Amino acid sequence: VLDAGVIQQVGTPTELYDRPVNRFIANFVGSINLLPGSVDTAMQFTSPLLGTRAILTNTTLIGDADLVLRPHALHLVAPDAPLTDTLIWIDAAVKEREFLGEFMRYRVETAGHALTVDVPHFGSAGHAPGAAVKLGIDPARARFRAPAIANFQDGGSWLPGAVITVPGKKGLALIVDEQ
Repeated sequence: VLDAGVIQQVGTPTELYDRPVNRFIANFVGSINLLPGSVDTAMQFTSPLLGTRAILTNTTLIGDADLVLRPHALHLVAPDAPLTDTLIWIDAAVKEREFLGEFMRYRVETAGHALTVDVPHFGSAGHAPGAAVKLGIDPARARFRAPAIANFQDGGSWLPGAVITVPGKKGLALIVDEQ
């Protein structure tokens, strides 16, 4: 995938969707939510929205990170609904809802963050704008990305997914596949 003549990522459609290397790619093949924060060496993610949570995922990223959540990987339920312990639940409010055929797209707000949530249209009770809801995040479906285009770790090794542009070589960029 090219952006302004620069290769951003090379991969199968599934790889582009499941492991985008940057925001451009993530939005190119779908919608995303980004939660800024940081990952520590104990593999805990800290953000203003979630506090500190152990989120097990296959990341080698340590330091500043964005938690990447696809809208269909989030869950919405009424505040009094029974909650599963496999999801991280936070309070939210519905700001907008849009019928898109097979699913309803909700824009919810929680602690000053706006998130997009896609819920299957059939079998869903629906949540009206203004309604209080519980927003569920599945840690198994969360991914991380570095907020900057190129990132170093451990004294200078490139993180997987980093896009490295080569100075003086217009249009030449490298994408790190593995460390």
